[in-house]
Amino acid sequence: MTDLDQLLGLLRDEPVHPRLALIDDAVMAELARRKAIAPISLGGLGLAAVAALLFGLGGTMISGVPAVAAPISPLGVPAALAPSTLLTR
Repeated sequence: MTDLDQLLGLLRDEPVHPRLALIDDAVMAELARRKAIAPISLGGLGLAAVAALLFGLGGTMISGVPAVAAPISPLGVPAALAPSTLLTR
């Protein structure tokens, strides 16, 4: 058993701090407060989705430089330097 395992075992055996019993109520109260402050409107989400779609489509249509794909090499080594091609020469 390592030192960390022993320390975690000792921590596990310690009694629970009394203030931790109050944490559930505090978290639920904060969630209720935040929900009451900032409701999310579906219209706003729809507008954001349409704007993102238009920006994405506009960005692909206006692109001036064509994309060039790099050669695919599954192991990171160019095929000309693969051991199987070097042995046949």
